[in-house]
Amino acid sequence: MKFTLAAIALFSIGYYLRSGAFNILEFLSSLPWDNPLGDAFHDAVLSFDDVRVTDFYAAMRMDFRFGIISVLVGFLGAMILPRRLDILPWFFVLGIVARWVPLTIELIEMYPKASAADIVAHIPQFVFDVALIPTCMLGTAMGRLVRLRRIPRWRIRSAGILTALLALWLTAGIQGPTSLLPFATCGLMGLLSTWLLIQTNVTVGPSPNHAVNPSGGSGPS
Repeated sequence: MKFTLAAIALFSIGYYLRSGAFNILEFLSSLPWDNPLGDAFHDAVLSFDDVRVTDFYAAMRMDFRFGIISVLVGFLGAMILPRRLDILPWFFVLGIVARWVPLTIELIEMYPKASAADIVAHIPQFVFDVALIPTCMLGTAMGRLVRLRRIPRWRIRSAGILTALLALWLTAGIQGPTSLLPFATCGLMGLLSTWLLIQTNVTVGPSPNHAVNPSGGSGPS
């Protein structure tokens, strides 16, 4: 019951803040950039003097501006909350994404008056916001791994898939088809977060094959 109430509360807060209340999310999203380190990174990107790189940077900074917030929310939740409750921050992010429900209804209502191009133009931003969910899961996985003091294990298949998605992400952002960038971001975050979350599922306690009997010796042979 307490979990349900907390989930509803976080969902409501995320939905409320996404509507622009007090500009809290906008303020938090600006913090990573409005500082000396952010300014240095900005200047480094501009130094490439390449329109493709600067456009890619601008798209990730402006359209995926809540991404850093999402990672931090998941990470802090995993570090502070018990394991059984560390998915609660996901509901906050779900509230942010759910803000699209009334906007979608509005788009459907205006469909007879609006062109298909006007409606399709909203899809990339919607996908970017959906990508916040696996991004928050990524933060949770990172927090769990820190608490477990574990380093992710790489396998050839996982590395190959992640490399392919990373290549698609970079290609979509730099080589031209920017309409693919939100989908590439969502896929990359989804696979990476799933892979890391799987590695946090460890068995706690002695293995059944190494049970210890009351007398202090090993189990019956």
